[in-house]
Amino acid sequence: MNENCLKNEITHNYYLKYKENYSKLVLENPQLTKICNKCNQSKNLEMFGYGRLACRDCVNKDRNAKHIRKPIKPKPTTRTCKFCNVTDDINSNRWQAQMNSCKTCYRDNVRRQWEKDNFEKVKKRRQEFHNENPQNRLISYAKHRAKINNIPFNLSPKDIEVPKLCPVLGMPLKLNNGSLCKDSPSLDRIIPAKGYVKGNVKVISHRANTLKNDATIQELEKVIEYMKKNNCN
Repeated sequence: MNENCLKNEITHNYYLKYKENYSKLVLENPQLTKICNKCNQSKNLEMFGYGRLACRDCVNKDRNAKHIRKPIKPKPTTRTCKFCNVTDDINSNRWQAQMNSCKTCYRDNVRRQWEKDNFEKVKKRRQEFHNENPQNRLISYAKHRAKINNIPFNLSPKDIEVPKLCPVLGMPLKLNNGSLCKDSPSLDRIIPAKGYVKGNVKVISHRANTLKNDATIQELEKVIEYMKKNNCN
């Protein structure tokens, strides 16, 4: 082995002798060199740390290479629905938030499938919402009836207030978990011909609304007179 060259096969015992003060070895033997196992060049021993097989230049080069920033990819300007394969501008209103699908496909595929798989959970959540906001259900049903019967409708949930007691019969109003009972709140048209418009609706019990229906005051008075004559209970 060359006296001026220390190869990678330097025994471990040789290093143990100078382990406590490696710099002393370098200072006392400036002629010592070592071959780097990466660049395969013979360099002065001071270029190597204790126990290192690669020189500092190679170590720093590898370290800097790890911290090189990757080029930033340009943000996409379009998006493609994974269901219908329609491509549109990414800022378009057709896309479902945080989903790679348009709103229609999301509703028809993802959401409906999730609702089928979690039917009980969805049913409980909807029931809790309707219990906290009974006016929303009344408005929804009234809007459906108005559409079928072709009568005016311009109500919103803010236009009605659900009382605790029926203004007609005085019975407490209960939601009854969505089922229609005598004490369920019901939306009454004061003048049926005007439809479901502001100022023409009142929340009463389903029982009172059934009795009233579309009868006039004269008709109701005749019914009461008939019931009194025949002792109807």
